[in-house]
Amino acid sequence: MNGPRRPKEPLTPQLEGLRREFEAIQANVQELTGDLPETRFGTRPRPGSWSVAECLAHCNLTAGQ
Repeated sequence: MNGPRRPKEPLTPQLEGLRREFEAIQANVQELTGDLPETRFGTRPRPGSWSVAECLAHCNLTAGQ
């Protein structure tokens, strides 16, 4: 993953907080999946189960609901 782009203007406190949260989430995902071969990231381990990518997408879609 490439590092985050830094804006030219300072962020509002709310946006800065969201930026820090996003960076922390990226670090957590990398820590959890870093050893996983990319070919397995999107592969379902068995029919009817979810891949790692699908699990992460589900967490992103349902967070805060």
